[in-house]
Parts: sequence; structure tokens; C-alpha cells
Amino acid sequence: VENVVTKFGYSENLFNMTLLEQRYSHVGDVHLNSSFLELMEKLRTNTYIKKLKTLRERETSDGLWISDKSLKETEYGHGENSIEFPMQLFQAPFYTPGLPWSLNFGGFGTVFAHGLLHWFFQKVTRGTKEGSPCHIFENDTYSECNKSAQCFVEQYTNVTYPVYHKLTNESYERVKEYYDEELLKGMQKYYDSEFPRFVQRTMDANIADNDGLKLAFMAYNRTLEEECANIDTRLESLQHLSGRQLFLLA
Repeated sequence: VENVVTKFGYSENLFNMTLLEQRYSHVGDVHLNSSFLELMEKLRTNTYIKKLKTLRERETSDGLWISDKSLKETEYGHGENSIEFPMQLFQAPFYTPGLPWSLNFGGFGTVFAHGLLHWFFQKVTRGTKEGSPCHIFENDTYSECNKSAQCFVEQYTNVTYPVYHKLTNESYERVKEYYDEELLKGMQKYYDSEFPRFVQRTMDANIADNDGLKLAFMAYNRTLEEECANIDTRLESLQHLSGRQLFLLA
């Protein structure tokens, strides 16, 4: 964890003109009256030549990169021991310069911790059929891991089932006039039987959400204690809310 490399938006040397000249060294001359298709062809040719040189001459990467990930794709990079974050995360509401740490820990911090914990979960469950975090204890239903995992599933079920039930009922009401009673019963049965599998499939993300929030909250409290003498910064218009409350709101 201490050696994890974080990548934010784009590489620091993205605007290094020397590297940019090398990156596009095979583009050739470009004129103001060049058409879009001509430019595309020049760039495509440059890309192919660079790839060939990488194969034949072992030309190394220039280190220039721009993240093309969306917010949903923020994840841990297994081979590089890195986490890549798109620039959208560094805009409101996830992150805003000048705001109290409580809001930035609560916004960006929870996303960061989620990405890291999600990878740990995937590493532990890789190759398992159901994706259980306790597959190494699968024959011991009384292990602490299995008991904790089952408790976690039950808690999430209690919270999410009312919402799931409401949504499925709304879906049922929208289509009931178009189908016969037997088909509608099968539809309702499918919805009811699918929910436990849905909870099981999303367990890794739910654990990452839960423990990511916990980890970010611990980090905020530690920062507050070690660097701020336990004095939080409050928003002018929300003086009645403590830093910890602002964290949870974020």
C-alpha cells in the first residue's frame, strides 16, 4: 500500500515540448490549410511507425499519458501497483480546492479508498465461482470471516431490499396490462429470486464502499488529530456542522 503510485488525469510531463516533439516526430509538416483527413492520416502513420520502432528497436515509452477513464472506471492497476483517477474527480462535488479537509476526505478520499480496497477484494476472490471474500474458509461456516460476510450481506439486504421491492413493483405495474397472469407471476417470481444473487454479486463493491468510507474517515480523524490539534474547519454558512458531520455529508 505504501508503494502505490497514484495517477491523476495526465502525466506531469505532458507539456514537455522535447517529449512532444519526439512523440510526433513522424507526423511531418502540417499546414493551416491541411484537411482533417490529412491530419488524421499523418497521426495514424506516426502511431504505426512508433509501434514498429517499439518492436524492432526496443524504443521505450516516453511516459506521456492522459487518462481516458470515466468515474466508474477508477480502479487499481494490477501490474503497475497504481491507481488511475480521471480529472472529473478533481472538480466539484468530489474535490474543490480551498474547502475544509472534511469535505475533500469525504468526497475524493472515499473514492480513493474504494478503488484500493476493491482491488484487494478482487485479488482474494480471483478464480472463485461466487466471488466470496471467504472462499478459503468455504468449508467452515462458523469461521469469523464467513460470519462477518454473512452479517454484512444481511445488513445490506435489510437496507436495499425495500428499494429493490419498490422498483420491481413499479416495473410490474407498468407492464401488467400487456401480459397474461401466468407470465406476470413468473416475472414476479424471477424478481424475488434474483435479489439474493444480486446482493451476492455486488458484495465486493459493497464491502469496498463500506470499508472505503471507514478508511477515509479514519484518515480524516488522524489528520485532524496530528496536524490540526483536533480543531476542525467549518463552513461559514454551516457553523453548526462539525468537520466529522461535513465528512459524512460529502
